[in-house]
Amino acid sequence: MQTSVSAWWGIPLRTVIGYGFMAHGAAKLLRGAGVFSAVLHALGVPAPTAMAWITISIEVLGGAAVLAGAFIPVVAIPLAAVVIVTIFTVHLPYGFNSIKLVAVTAAGPQFGPPGYEVGLLYIAGLAALVLGGAGPLSIESARRRGHAPLDSELEVIPPGLRRDALLPLFLLADDSLAQIRSYYQAGSLFVLRGQDRAPCAIALVAPRGGDRSVELKSVAVAPEQQGRGVGLRLIALVMRHLRAAGVRRVVVGTASSSARVFAFYQKAGFRPLGVERDFFSESRGYRAGLAEGGIPLRDIVWLDREP
Repeated sequence: MQTSVSAWWGIPLRTVIGYGFMAHGAAKLLRGAGVFSAVLHALGVPAPTAMAWITISIEVLGGAAVLAGAFIPVVAIPLAAVVIVTIFTVHLPYGFNSIKLVAVTAAGPQFGPPGYEVGLLYIAGLAALVLGGAGPLSIESARRRGHAPLDSELEVIPPGLRRDALLPLFLLADDSLAQIRSYYQAGSLFVLRGQDRAPCAIALVAPRGGDRSVELKSVAVAPEQQGRGVGLRLIALVMRHLRAAGVRRVVVGTASSSARVFAFYQKAGFRPLGVERDFFSESRGYRAGLAEGGIPLRDIVWLDREP
């Protein structure tokens, strides 16, 4: 089983963007708001004194919010507006490039006026945070951890394009994309949604023949929802559904190297059934040398239970 690091992408983005805005606002304060007001007046900005304080406040407070991962969809709008105004009033005449090496003198490199390149990068970074969320180590993630999705509901996703959007969750449970593509469009896919209606956990159930048994092919919980009982709740809801459908036996397999996942399935009521050696082979799309906690990824442990 794979532990995803993709959810951490927001941290460096928040750090650079949040600190950048705060640094610009602090620099204006250190020079004096009156100096910045005079600059705005020279640029023809109306009410320059008020606009100076508004801009400084947006940069300092908005940057701090981005850095902390709080209210990003809200603060992104005024922050982006400040950048857009700056692009059109200052940088646009100087083209795209922000770094223009003019000459190298005895005093060091000499640069020309900066273009709007960096401004666009700030806007793109804000858009990415709005679309992708603040990520872990943020006020937003802490708030979500404090509210388990108890009012979530189970949804069955039919085969098709909607399953493609859930491939990142499948990759949390299986290191082989080739294996995932061989089964993710088959069987019944159950999705547990959180309070924000975003998918927080999935379970794919595939038939195993005519003895009214099924295989739990893939179970995954979004990183920000892990450790909150979401996986056990998902299994309980799926079992209730399978029991009502007349299923008599549910089988699941997990890597012998993953003690954490093995313990999870036992907590969910599964009991060990057997071991299949060398299941995680290169012929099945698993990269050679994969390991978990220093244990090579080789064998699969099968477990089963009644719904």
